[in-house]
This record gives sequence, structure tokens and C-alpha cells, in this order.
Amino acid sequence: MIHDEIVTYEVAKLAKEKGFPQDDVDLFYEWDGLRNTHSICNYNWYRESPYPQNFSAAPTQSLLQRWLREEKNIHIEIIATASGYYWCISKTNGTSITDSDVLNRGTNEGGCFDIFEECLEDCEKYALEKLV
Repeated sequence: MIHDEIVTYEVAKLAKEKGFPQDDVDLFYEWDGLRNTHSICNYNWYRESPYPQNFSAAPTQSLLQRWLREEKNIHIEIIATASGYYWCISKTNGTSITDSDVLNRGTNEGGCFDIFEECLEDCEKYALEKLV
């Protein structure tokens, strides 16, 4: 079954810190600092309680990519090669910023990512950490 990938907790937390809206998302990560674990909660449970600080919206990768493009003017492109996938980031006006090939961020021997979604996740994390 094909489905949209939800960003990891680490990326969700970064997105929240950078201003990603915490409403209009169906799933949330709940962080338990005592056990150093996190779990996914559904929208209805979250809305029944006051908004606690230990919640972060858990958007899909495509929703976060759209938010980065429309709200932060960061365009993400995933490129397929014989070695795998790598990402490029540019401003929405076309000005190039950087790519995973130059930064040598890929996980395989060819310097690329074997899985598209891993490549996109890495790019979103990089954009949130360094550009937003």
C-alpha cells in the first residue's frame, strides 16, 4: 500500500521550532522526557486537551516540503541517478543554494541515498537546521 511518509520526530520538532503551524495536521508526536521516548497521537485526542509543550505536529514529508516552498521560499528537488537519489535546494526564484552531492550527505557508496523518502527527509532536516 502506498502512503505518505510522516516526518521523523526529530524533523517534526525542528519544524515546530521554525514555525510550522501546529493545527490542520491529523497526527502529533508526544514526547515523554522521563523515558526519552516519543509516540504518535491522533488529532482527536490532542484537541480534547489543552495544548501541552511536549507535542509536535507530525506532518507528512510532502506537506512539510510544500510549507518550506510556500512559506519559506525554499524549493526542494530530488534527483535520481545511477547511484541513487540526491537532493538540491534552491530559492523559489531559482537561485541555487546547495545540494547533498556537494555536502557528501548520501548514505551509500556512491554518495547518494538508496531510498527517495530518506533523501527527502535528509533535505528537509538540512533546510530546517541551516536555512530557516
